[in-house]
Amino acid sequence: MRCWKLAKNPRTSSLKMNQLPTVCCRRQTSACFVRAQVTLVPSLLLKRIEAERKRDSDFLEALRSMMMKIRPSCNVDTSSETSTCS
Repeated sequence: MRCWKLAKNPRTSSLKMNQLPTVCCRRQTSACFVRAQVTLVPSLLLKRIEAERKRDSDFLEALRSMMMKIRPSCNVDTSSETSTCS
């Protein structure tokens, strides 16, 4: 499995570097998903990130474009938080 940190943006500027969401891709299945650092992010903050992420298309666009750079054939499924890469 390979993981990448999402870059800082205005939406996440209040988060510390180690609290930024991480995107992981499993090599075997090529499935990608967003993983928040649950151990470092208080659950309340995590819920806020989740809520913002659900209505923040910029975040999803940034995620999509990042996935495209990582794996050009990535298909990020924002509804289920998983994606498939061929």
